[in-house]
Amino acid sequence: MRAVLATVALLLLLQGVVVPVKSQEQLAENTLQAQWSFELKTLLRLEGSVIPTSVAVTDASVVVSLHVVNGSASNGLGAMYLASFDRKNGKLRKLHEVKTEKRFPYLVLLDATSRTFLAEVGDQLTEYDEELEPTNRIQIPRGMKVVLQPGVAYGWLENTKSNCELHRTQAYELDGGRKLVLACGQEAGVADSQWHPIHLEQCGPMKALVNPTISQDGRRVVLQYVNDVTEPPAHNVISYILYDLRAGGFHRTTFDLAGKVAQDFAAVSADGAVFAVVGRDWAHSTEGVARLCMYQLPTVRSEGQ
Repeated sequence: MRAVLATVALLLLLQGVVVPVKSQEQLAENTLQAQWSFELKTLLRLEGSVIPTSVAVTDASVVVSLHVVNGSASNGLGAMYLASFDRKNGKLRKLHEVKTEKRFPYLVLLDATSRTFLAEVGDQLTEYDEELEPTNRIQIPRGMKVVLQPGVAYGWLENTKSNCELHRTQAYELDGGRKLVLACGQEAGVADSQWHPIHLEQCGPMKALVNPTISQDGRRVVLQYVNDVTEPPAHNVISYILYDLRAGGFHRTTFDLAGKVAQDFAAVSADGAVFAVVGRDWAHSTEGVARLCMYQLPTVRSEGQ
């Protein structure tokens, strides 16, 4: 039966008809248990409030960027750090303070390759290796750059008959010339190299598909499916959606995360195998302490299995 349904879906797509997925209100197909998890402040032994700003995952390390708030600091914020942890067990590898002359600095990790990651400090990009040492080159990982040129997703809007305005679409390069497209936050999908839809799904009212994170080879994508509200808790994550484009096919699954950590920042590893989340743990503290968690991503079964 599964093979028959797949054949019918393929025929419909070839005719230019998009097959909608089931309602996103369905329960997640997988609940991921953390492989390891810990409080950042306790492990790093830093004074002051620890505020994580992003996370990235290489083949061997998980790197977190963070600010340590100090009201008496000259820049009004305090110190900025990069912290590197062993991907297998979460053991601290290195802590590095990042300095800048900016009056109001910020530190954000943009993406990672198998051995390096990109950090934005103020308005400057720096590539670091896994020892938190800056390298002499800048390598833009696949999937990181948002395509914003006017008209680039016009073919997608035409082929899907979307009502979204062109300037409110975002497109990301994936493997094999395929594209990840987000339209108005209410639509998401994958297109082939000619912008014909391989997959399209839509959200209900007050929901959104946001914050894509993509593996280095462009074959695994994770999106957040959220309550899209304007007041706290804004962008409360309902579940995650995994698009798997390995072996030349397309598979979709959903999952959620066990525990009470608010998912502030998340990243797929460069090899697409694991998923790191750094956020606030409200279950064990009224202040919401910063916690880093590592999860194994679901293995999507091939057709016929």
